[in-house]
Amino acid sequence: MMATFKKKDWSSESVSLLTGVSQVSHSGVFTQDGRLLLVPCGAIVKVYSIETGRIVRELISKYDGLITHLELGQSKANKVYASYNDGHIVVWDYSDGGLLKSFSFDCPVLYFASRRHGSNPSLLFVTADSEKMNYSVMCLNGCSLNDIKHNSTMKCINDENVPIITVDDGAINKLIFTFDYSSIVTFCNKVLYVYDIDKDKLFEYNNSFSITCVATHPQKHCIATGDTYGKILLWYNYGMREESVVTTTQLHWHPHALGDIGFSTDGTYLLSGGEEGVLVLWQVDTGSKHFRPRLGAPIVDVACSPGDRVYAVSLANNAIQLISGLDNEIRHTLISLYRSLPGMGYEERLSTGLMYDPRSKSLVLNGLPGHLQFVDINTLTLKTQLEVVSLNYVSRTDEKSIVPTVVSLACFSPAGDWMASVDSWEPKGFAHEIKLKFWKFDKNQQRYILRTIVDPPHQSSVTSLRFRPNPSRNGNQFVSRNGNESSLPKRYTQLMLATTGLDGKFKLWVQDDKTEEKGDSWICESAGHYYDFPCNGCCFSEDGSILAVNFGKYVTLWDPVAMSLLQVLGSSIPNDTFREVCFCHSDSSHYLLMASKRHFHMWNLLTYDIELVLPICVDVMVTDPYSNVAAIFTSTVTTSKTSVKLMIVSPLSPKPLATYKDFSSSSIQAAVFLPAAKSDGRLSSQLYFMDQKQCLYTVTGNEPISTDESAEFPFDAYDVQRNRRWFNEIFGPSRSVPSVAKTPAHVNQRENKILLTSPLSLPPMSIYCKTYLSSLLPKTKPTNFEEGCPESMNIDEVREEKAETSDEDDEDVKPHLHQRDEPNEVKTERDEVDSRKLDVMIGNYQWLTDFFRTELNCT
Repeated sequence: MMATFKKKDWSSESVSLLTGVSQVSHSGVFTQDGRLLLVPCGAIVKVYSIETGRIVRELISKYDGLITHLELGQSKANKVYASYNDGHIVVWDYSDGGLLKSFSFDCPVLYFASRRHGSNPSLLFVTADSEKMNYSVMCLNGCSLNDIKHNSTMKCINDENVPIITVDDGAINKLIFTFDYSSIVTFCNKVLYVYDIDKDKLFEYNNSFSITCVATHPQKHCIATGDTYGKILLWYNYGMREESVVTTTQLHWHPHALGDIGFSTDGTYLLSGGEEGVLVLWQVDTGSKHFRPRLGAPIVDVACSPGDRVYAVSLANNAIQLISGLDNEIRHTLISLYRSLPGMGYEERLSTGLMYDPRSKSLVLNGLPGHLQFVDINTLTLKTQLEVVSLNYVSRTDEKSIVPTVVSLACFSPAGDWMASVDSWEPKGFAHEIKLKFWKFDKNQQRYILRTIVDPPHQSSVTSLRFRPNPSRNGNQFVSRNGNESSLPKRYTQLMLATTGLDGKFKLWVQDDKTEEKGDSWICESAGHYYDFPCNGCCFSEDGSILAVNFGKYVTLWDPVAMSLLQVLGSSIPNDTFREVCFCHSDSSHYLLMASKRHFHMWNLLTYDIELVLPICVDVMVTDPYSNVAAIFTSTVTTSKTSVKLMIVSPLSPKPLATYKDFSSSSIQAAVFLPAAKSDGRLSSQLYFMDQKQCLYTVTGNEPISTDESAEFPFDAYDVQRNRRWFNEIFGPSRSVPSVAKTPAHVNQRENKILLTSPLSLPPMSIYCKTYLSSLLPKTKPTNFEEGCPESMNIDEVREEKAETSDEDDEDVKPHLHQRDEPNEVKTERDEVDSRKLDVMIGNYQWLTDFFRTELNCT
């Protein structure tokens, strides 16, 4: 049964954030009973169960800002306070997810701490001044979070409230109380700040290296700090004016900067972790240590549950490991979407792009180094990971970062039975290692099994990887044109993979049937190149009959079965290099979209004409395989912000179907269309895309967008380009306006046709040069047309005689225009092949054929 596809109404859609926001950028907190872990994630709070490792509920508010800090209420009530970067503070009941109250400050709150002990309640918070570029710690005596009323606004910035700490050359990102709530502790750069609330005194202590983390002992006056050198210092006797009175104890094992430290519930042990990805448990009194190695990523935060039953260790890859306090074994991994490690470029973060696995119906993208992660798009949870490259996380040595092997490219076959991947190791100063791997899905083991390794597939970096679609497609079912797949020759139905490389070659790979295990190994069937241009990418048409290969300045069209060059497309804009090409689908499958650094081109392959040129810089371009639409992402970077724009376009519509603006603060990195089932049983497409901050978005039908003039294509820019005089671009504008009549419009059109067509695609210039130059001359009627002619001949007979003479002079031009019209010619099989080639040639240059016929008839 064939599935039917539903046409999507893009005018009623809007962009919404799904997932991808970091859940380790701010510290999570355990509840008093130790059964739940509250984790801030963007604008919401995720509540995880310690026993199952699953999300119990999400705490949601009406504010769109980002949560900067979480703190539990000091009473036995199940309250949790969250501060937003726009100044709001929200109170929830985490047991049922109910919103209790919310209030705001007249300044952004980055961190806060509230004490209820004693007769002097205090509220301390960290704020930032964007104009002065400094951070301040404010103290509101006689105020607590419980006393602030719902929907009220606190006036904190005034002449009476003077900051107790002001920092101009760094950031303050943490405030913690001592065990008796008498002092507040924070740090910035190499300075440790201790503020005595009751005495209203500030103490500053200098460290040899920049401080990265701080923790306070739960039962005595002791402060622990970690720095960039990997040292841990335990500070005693603080709070004295004389700095010489303070004593310190040093603990040192970490070779790199520390990410976070934390005391156990009774203060017996100190937990530390950093760039090495190793959790160290220090016994504070003796200095002995225990290790939990190979956590897979740098440690950025540690927390202990009440009773030290579980340690929550946050990693830089957006995962939270729940480690048992009894045997140091990992109980659960809290993760929805893995993020790339710090220090990796944007190209390496999502080098494979977003892909769709038709077998598991999952969204596939880069995960841990050397891995691919499969995400359930309905629940936004991680299904599984595929280890493409076997490796462990290794931190840097000294100041040199270790370059890991990354999965640079991957793609799935139309049915999902095969997957191809490219992993590369490209360190500076060493030979690069590039491997092409073919994976087959094993139904018994329900996973992909490695079958073939090609080392190396190209002499340089591989730039693209594409499986050929089946010969013909109807709905989501792949069948032959007459409904019987077996009727087509095998070379048209066999599975094929195309790869391109910077070595200037593209290769076609097929399954090898000559081996013992037929079809389980792959070989290179053919390779091609176009001069010495580097090959930047490729794509197949919807039916797989045409392969478009991008060679920068030119896009070549090939027959993948015969490996013959069909056509060469180029740009008339100087120094314009194409970065991406893709075919449209459905009833617009004859359109080819090409994007360069400065322009967007739309080619009609039936007429080989450029139908649209837009002067925009395209970041990402993707076509919908289930309809005729395409998604185009652009961005404009200014000193203040990055403006992102999404246009949903169709070759059959003169305007964009929909336009979305400013939904992300960073440019889009990858996008993909996924099939989505509707309630009526028909299928529709769903657009998913990810920005450089690795936040995943989609387009949903929540609210309609506004339609304005900005949603229209800038046709004026294209019209100016199409109507301008090309000879003026070459020789410069005329100094004076000639008095002769204007050049006919048909001459301008022919001139543009010739100059817009790639010179490598045109016939030899000797064929049409004379005729073309004659067309530029003004046509004048002779004074005595009958002079030199017999009186019996009329005008039509004279023109026929001239036309016959012209036929004799231009035998190399005219015969090929009429050979296919001779009805009585007996054609052999070879002639039929030549005739088909001739039809393609005449179809490609129909405008040139009409040009010759018109000019010859007018002479």
